[in-house]
Amino acid sequence: EMKERVYALGLPGLIGGSPSCSSIACGLEKGSCAIVDLNSQGITHSLKDHKGSILDVAWLPGSSCVLATASSDKSVRLWDLRRARACLVVFDEENKDEEELFWWMDAPPPSVESVGRGGEGERGAAA
Repeated sequence: EMKERVYALGLPGLIGGSPSCSSIACGLEKGSCAIVDLNSQGITHSLKDHKGSILDVAWLPGSSCVLATASSDKSVRLWDLRRARACLVVFDEENKDEEELFWWMDAPPPSVESVGRGGEGERGAAA
């Protein structure tokens, strides 16, 4: 049960015309992102690093494990739900290398390994 306002919903991408997973991402008022399993109606992950409300959530197309959150704290975080420390990288005022930001809808997505190494390897188009 969520006890705070939901400011953003992220629906998983489609694989072969059907959702890639049965979870949705909910960006919450106090800076966390809850991953909710629609089958059990329970929270499977709670991603907590933002200092402000999460205003947007987007899944990596075709992935049920990698997503991005954007917050009123002026940061974007990439998450991998398969890792114990889920946050892969933070883009904010201190780390604002535009070369690392991707518009995944217009370009092939980077690999998770590429993002985790600080962007080495093939990239999509810079935003």
